[in-house]
Amino acid sequence: MTEEQQDDNVINEPSAPAPISVGDKRRNHDDDGGSFSSDHSDSVASSLMSSLSGNNNDSLQPPIHFINSSPTKVGASVEFEDDKANMIAKLMKSHGQVVTLSLVERSSLIKSIIRLSQHVPGCVIRSLLDDISRDRKEKKERVDRRRRRGNAHHHKKTWKSRRRSSDSCETCDEEKVYDGDQLSSHESRMSPGQRSIAQLVGKSTKSLPLSRRRQSALLFVDISGFTKLSTMLDVESFSNCINTYFQEVINQVASYGGDILKFAGDAIFCEWRVSSRESFQTLEQCVLQAATCAADIVSLCSDYTPAPSRRMSKRRSSTLSSSFRSLITHASVTSDSSRREIALNVKCGLGVGHMAGVHVGDNMSRREFLMLGDPIDQVAAAEAAARHGEVFASPEAIAYLTKMGSVRGDWKSNVNDGLPTRLAVRGERFFYPKEEYTPCRGIGLPCEGEKLLRHFDDFDSSELNWLKRMISLYVHPVVVSEEHESSSHVKHETDYDRNVAAAELRNVYTCFISPKIDYNLTGDEEKDQKLFHRLNDIMTITTRHLDRAQGHLRQFILDDKGVVLIFTFGLRGSTFPNMIAQRAIPLTFTIVQSLQDELGIKVSAGATFEKAYCGVVGGVNRHEFAVLGPAVNLAARLMSPKHNSDVILVDCVC
Repeated sequence: MTEEQQDDNVINEPSAPAPISVGDKRRNHDDDGGSFSSDHSDSVASSLMSSLSGNNNDSLQPPIHFINSSPTKVGASVEFEDDKANMIAKLMKSHGQVVTLSLVERSSLIKSIIRLSQHVPGCVIRSLLDDISRDRKEKKERVDRRRRRGNAHHHKKTWKSRRRSSDSCETCDEEKVYDGDQLSSHESRMSPGQRSIAQLVGKSTKSLPLSRRRQSALLFVDISGFTKLSTMLDVESFSNCINTYFQEVINQVASYGGDILKFAGDAIFCEWRVSSRESFQTLEQCVLQAATCAADIVSLCSDYTPAPSRRMSKRRSSTLSSSFRSLITHASVTSDSSRREIALNVKCGLGVGHMAGVHVGDNMSRREFLMLGDPIDQVAAAEAAARHGEVFASPEAIAYLTKMGSVRGDWKSNVNDGLPTRLAVRGERFFYPKEEYTPCRGIGLPCEGEKLLRHFDDFDSSELNWLKRMISLYVHPVVVSEEHESSSHVKHETDYDRNVAAAELRNVYTCFISPKIDYNLTGDEEKDQKLFHRLNDIMTITTRHLDRAQGHLRQFILDDKGVVLIFTFGLRGSTFPNMIAQRAIPLTFTIVQSLQDELGIKVSAGATFEKAYCGVVGGVNRHEFAVLGPAVNLAARLMSPKHNSDVILVDCVC
């Protein structure tokens, strides 16, 4: 299903919860991506009133004009603010403990949302925020229409008809609070926040898939060296090492305004999208930003020697294993050739063009955000042509880049032959933008915690709960489960330290499944919609069987290997006796058979059962839960067509 809107992909999911508003003051979008402006006390006061809704104490009710109106004059505005302050002071005096608890719970909820949002692309977060904003606007318009109709009928009806209408008015209003859905007697006793969550859970999956077309520059950053390090370091040192390196890469992407869409093992997909709400108004600007970012990445992150993160606390840094310290010492005293053996390296592929962002899954179990389009194939070909420390760009990207400046070398013949062109190698660049097209730095990620907080100040508790619920659907189940048990986290520990400490080596069954479908966009809306629904069916069939067997979906992704599903057994929450023989392998056959029987799709699959690194990978503000190691790489190779032809290959050490 496609939403034809001017800007960013917008999700028409289950209706966002009805705001418990105090006054009619509402947010307004500004030009930087939908930030909101409103008085923080509105949402806090509404949350307090919601938490105290069970207490039938007339003395706690705010003035009628405070609830149902907003100030229209300067003098009235002062009186309005005084009313709010007096009401909150009265609440604190009468129910200080309850109010304090409510504020603490609100703060905890906001922190939880921010932590979960760091596992999700910025474009997904923005679409959910847009949902809430749009829902508020629609509800306000409905209220205004009802008010206008009520005023018109008031002058036309006799006192008898007014009495009859008033007898049914309360029922009518109650039944139409949520878009005309009739409330049961049980629901009518719920608070608005409880009703919103209850209705969200009861929604069907008919609203998915959701798609939004866009023009983007796509950057594929491929990192090498992690597999060897995983055999040399203990798990905590390895976690610190890879996340320190990822932080360097993510810092560059963030500073140039990119959005990290996916972590694909030890690689990442980054996007610069054309949008009137963002800093990049043209596709040429997007390509220039991505190319400059890639050049900086290979300059700073090539031949990278592992070192402890500066973000690691002194307590954790002092406990680094002897293996990590000896590795660092070895790197500092050995020859260049020996140092390169333990160094981390990177190479990049750049592409550009029309893409579609597609949300697949359901509203109860799991969702994934997929990117489809020709740039996926472009970056795969460009990355394959590059060596360590190099950036290659597709012919399409070169065509846009030359509009912004000059490119050194024989790029014209490469474009004519359809071959990628080298743009940079380590510290040397081969493209030169015009003076008026200087790339922008210091833009920052669109959904950093600090920026999200500006949105949350205006959210009531029902909206915050809805937002947390929706974000959780895009996040790995292990992370969601840990977030629900956040009380067990070590106090005063940073998020970085917590991620490092939570990493572990586990015996994990990792399965890669590749459905053999044509995933290319045609430009024909009807055909593309069939593709989106096919992808959604693949996702829902897989998660349906995984939920029954209590396995975990690691990822649904479209990358250089094609359409790939990755699921695991053996992580926290999915470890069982006789797990391989009774659950993992039978489930693999069941999913493969279901895709063939229900959708007529043939698949290839590869699986392994060995020790793997399990934990969060990435930077502080953007990361994902991943499973890494030689066994995972082997499972991917067993799935690939050159090793596999319509069969399931399993390598298990039980």
